[in-house]
Amino acid sequence: MTKTNSLAVGTVLALSVALPGLAETGAEEAAAERPAASRQEVWADSQTALMAGIELTADQQSEIEALDAKFEAEIDERHKKRSQLRRDLSSAQDAGKISEAKRIRSQLREMRREPGRRAQLTAIREVLDEKQRVSFDENRKAFRDKAQQERTRVKRERPDRPAPAKAESPAEEEAPVEGDSEP
Repeated sequence: MTKTNSLAVGTVLALSVALPGLAETGAEEAAAERPAASRQEVWADSQTALMAGIELTADQQSEIEALDAKFEAEIDERHKKRSQLRRDLSSAQDAGKISEAKRIRSQLREMRREPGRRAQLTAIREVLDEKQRVSFDENRKAFRDKAQQERTRVKRERPDRPAPAKAESPAEEEAPVEGDSEP
């Protein structure tokens, strides 16, 4: 398989297992595997779902847009930095520079701890008034539950995993077997 074909297959696989709920699931590490457009679409869908039934004032709308722009810039910067660190890590490993590779790996590990979409949602929540926060929190919980159900469904349908063994019910154990008669 050529390098181009393997990249295309990897992209198709990443898209086929793309899960909704990126903002709430903490799946930002997994999101690095997905194309940026897919992450953007998932985020836009999640924001729409979270803001359902909430009427915003013009001031709130402008504050939320400013927060979105700020966080998007930070996230884009982190993606660029992470990509550069991955390239540096690859170069260090190829050159056999063990200590430099270890340092870069620790930087990449630290980057995972930086705030992401959850911090953005918390900042958006702070812009809302009390009644809007209640709706936002209910939407957030429903969205989180839906995303968890989707992840579970996809996990069960994966072809590389064996089907879970079905437990026998107690009724089946007690049922008499044909030809099995007691005197």
